[in-house]
Amino acid sequence: MFLNYLLILWRNTTRNRLYSLINILGLSVSMAASILLLEYAADELSYDQYHKDGNRIFRLTETFKSGGSLTTTAMTPYVLAELITHENPAVESYFRFDCNMDRMIVEAGEKKILEKGNIGFNDSTFFDFFSVKLLQGHPIVSLSGPNKMVISQNAARKYFENGKALGETLTLRNPFNGESFDVEITGIMENMPMNTHFYRDFLISMATSDLMFSKSERAESWDWTSVYGYIKLAPNHDISEVTNQMESFKKKHLPERFHSWMDFGVQAMPSIHLHSQLKDEMQANGDITYIYIFIIIAIFIIALAAINYMNLATARAIKRAREVGMRKVMGAQKKQLVFQFLLESLSFTFLAFIIAGFIVEVSMPIFNQLYGKDLAISYLNNTTFIGYFFCLALFVGILSGSYPAFIMSRYQPISVLKGNLSNSGKGSLALRKGLVIFQFSISIALIISTIIIFTQWEFLRNKKLGLNTTQIINIEVNNQAVRENFRVFKQEVSTLPNIIAVTAMNKKLTNRFNNYWNFYYEGFDEKISMPYGAVEGDFFKTFEVEMLTGRSFGDYAIDSASSIIVNEAAAKLLGKDPYEIIGTRLKFYDDYNPEIVGVVKNFHFESLYNEILPMFYYHSKSNYGNIAIKFKGGDLDATLAAIEKSLKKLSPITEFQYEFMDDEITRAYESEARFFKVFSIFASLAIVIACLGIFGLATFTTVQRRKEIGIRKVLGASASTITLLLSNDFTKLVLIANLFACPVTWYLMENWLQDFAYHVDISWWVFALSTFLSLAIALFTVIFQSLKAALGNPINALKNE
Repeated sequence: MFLNYLLILWRNTTRNRLYSLINILGLSVSMAASILLLEYAADELSYDQYHKDGNRIFRLTETFKSGGSLTTTAMTPYVLAELITHENPAVESYFRFDCNMDRMIVEAGEKKILEKGNIGFNDSTFFDFFSVKLLQGHPIVSLSGPNKMVISQNAARKYFENGKALGETLTLRNPFNGESFDVEITGIMENMPMNTHFYRDFLISMATSDLMFSKSERAESWDWTSVYGYIKLAPNHDISEVTNQMESFKKKHLPERFHSWMDFGVQAMPSIHLHSQLKDEMQANGDITYIYIFIIIAIFIIALAAINYMNLATARAIKRAREVGMRKVMGAQKKQLVFQFLLESLSFTFLAFIIAGFIVEVSMPIFNQLYGKDLAISYLNNTTFIGYFFCLALFVGILSGSYPAFIMSRYQPISVLKGNLSNSGKGSLALRKGLVIFQFSISIALIISTIIIFTQWEFLRNKKLGLNTTQIINIEVNNQAVRENFRVFKQEVSTLPNIIAVTAMNKKLTNRFNNYWNFYYEGFDEKISMPYGAVEGDFFKTFEVEMLTGRSFGDYAIDSASSIIVNEAAAKLLGKDPYEIIGTRLKFYDDYNPEIVGVVKNFHFESLYNEILPMFYYHSKSNYGNIAIKFKGGDLDATLAAIEKSLKKLSPITEFQYEFMDDEITRAYESEARFFKVFSIFASLAIVIACLGIFGLATFTTVQRRKEIGIRKVLGASASTITLLLSNDFTKLVLIANLFACPVTWYLMENWLQDFAYHVDISWWVFALSTFLSLAIALFTVIFQSLKAALGNPINALKNE
């Protein structure tokens, strides 16, 4: 019997190649797309899940008043984690990353390499907190005491030819001032997984940092947020035991001046990657919203493919009705017929699953490139993966085959053998139309979402920032000699023929503010905390920032000690009209009481994720982390070479790294660009799969109405009239789908846009365009079947009457 079912399956497949191809392609492509999306989601959700005690580890945060708003940073005072651990019995231990020097030149013999972001000082409890295997050395001793360091396997192979690094010595040089110190390699650890909110190849002992930076001074400095602090709860304790005591802890330890504007909080470590976008994050985090969206799309794609199979199977039901009738006459029971149709569905599904595996392998490199990932699927070694997607294929097979199996097995043999099939599908027609409405509701929602995501991305890329960054490069400066001799550098570079202007500032345009300053102002009882920009005199002129009132900076000797410039937001915070605030003073400390000499129009000194903050600017001599150089046409390579030569004159160890500011701004929104590309591809795929469902229903409808079409043609109806008649049904379904999809999608996308401080408004034309596109797609899909029915010979439809 089983072999008979397989033989029938083979015959039906080869005789109906088009339907079989559509089914197999639809299922295989949809499963491949879902596998890619779910693999991405699984990777993102796996961040920091591998730590044995991860559910007991929490990162400390600090929230402080910034102008009229609150800012939360991932960095905290040096002593915070230690004090909380000592005073709260619910806390077992603490750990800190000290990132005062997160870039160093590592020297081993002739090798001298600048390491950035993967190096820093660490408490000796690192291996107690994080499940990173120490291959050589002792977990505690390796980081106990000064001038000790643990490195990864990658770093060992990078600096030592044979990879044998234990006991060797490396020289670490500060690129800022050239000072160096030696460290002994006391441990080799396995390479850290990439699915973590931090990554390190070099762990320097915290005792080394305590020697370089005064430990006693940092312990007393509550406004120096210099470390990432973590605490581990003792077993059977809850984090509420810590948070409930945070207020009393603050009042006990913080100087009174901090009580009104500083608070501390905690974050569960496993949630940091997808739920945290704080100031001073160690690396760019993901977004749980995008994960939800990708999972939903994956589910939709699978559901659409299953619905397509149902529609296409029922469209073929009339051709197979006599087969069902004959089987029932020969004694086949309903459960045998159900089993036969489910077997066919499962056969198609598992064949599609195998094909999907090949599609995934081919497309995975492209997907990784699109989304900046390094995903790979090991089919042989990952039994969990095989089992999971085997169950998925089984589920899809049963889901897609259940409807045709139970409907077709109910056909009455006498009716179908007489050719009386007029009522065979009437009971299920409403359900099939409902499925098509569901399919197109999803498609319309995806069309609307794609348009809105694209317009928001374009808005971020093209929004006027209030300053001109065209033909300006940014050079990061992490060297004391270059900073102190900036005026010499500027004078020399300004003589180059292709240079228009040279200036400097303390931060990159797209970075979050790191530095805040407290001051008193008339009418305010408490200190005001405000970010500041340390800028060179030509900053506003170079970037063409409009001066609203007052003047820009002039002579450094005068302005550096007595003058500041504020933006419109600062004037508003201070309760003054911009034109009236000129001449007033801010009191920072006893001997620094500068006068406001100018007000500039608001401009974006951070990314568009953040609102423009109230801030002030002062004329600095050397507090510059970035040099901006404006070009005109000419030989760019020769000009850059001359700039590098000038930098090397001031400091041979400085590294010449530059980036055009327009590229820097575009890169700031790279995450949105990647999301838009991936979303668009998979949304388009879902729409194509939905069109297959429309094709299936169009086929079924024309078969069901073939006699009606024949009679209409005999009575003189034209092909265009019949085509319009058949198309009207689908037009109604699409319009109904729009009524469902538009309000739901508007609500969801409006919430998504709220994550941006600056965003587009959702306009009526988005919904009008989506309605037009959905109608066009539907009509284009059904027009082939409609024309085929309209142009057919009516005799073929009526000859059995």
